[in-house]
Amino acid sequence: MKRLMLVAALAASSSACVANQGDASIRFLQAGALATEDGRCSVATGGAQVPQGLLDISGGQSYLLGLVVETNSTQRDITINGDLLSGPGLNDITLNEVVLSYEASPRVPGLPEEEIFPIYGVFRPATSSGSYAVLYALGPKALTALAAAVGEGQQVTVFSTIKARGQFSSGMATESNEITFPINIINSGFDPSTLGCPAGLTFTPAQAVGPCGQLGQDVGNICRPPPPTTTP
Repeated sequence: MKRLMLVAALAASSSACVANQGDASIRFLQAGALATEDGRCSVATGGAQVPQGLLDISGGQSYLLGLVVETNSTQRDITINGDLLSGPGLNDITLNEVVLSYEASPRVPGLPEEEIFPIYGVFRPATSSGSYAVLYALGPKALTALAAAVGEGQQVTVFSTIKARGQFSSGMATESNEITFPINIINSGFDPSTLGCPAGLTFTPAQAVGPCGQLGQDVGNICRPPPPTTTP
């Protein structure tokens, strides 16, 4: 199984959708459940598809998204008089930037239309759906706008549209399809600088940390009511 980790230097019920899937030479497919394997963050083998995300914005972290990837390019070998002159690698795809664009419901003041980040990743021809990319679905400008707009107890749904750009080994430009992933943004009032919570709420790390160590991702509120006390 081929695996690739890409991290960019960096939403009523909704589910992720994939656009122009058949037209691109490299395609992002469904979002997969993340897990830490051998000390690294990856899409869990045989894991469930993730239709939407949840992020407590008070934790100050972005949303880490694992996307299954495949390519439809083919390996090209150059032979002269039956002798192999050049083998695998002629049709590799190198991705060098990720483009994020956003919409929100309700509207979020200051949410940027687009953010672009450099990345580096090489996908070989005929890469199967066992490959994946792990990247952030929200950039720093989007996080700043969301932190300012979503108050304690409020919720906003952000639709993050993701695509990547790059080139073939020949130098010809190419880009992936687009995937739109909804992330529900909440705010429980957590203060990362003091690890404090609003009065009456508590912070329990074991309950607040999501996949791959992401604080507040897919776990609900970071700050929660304390567990009920029991009398002996």
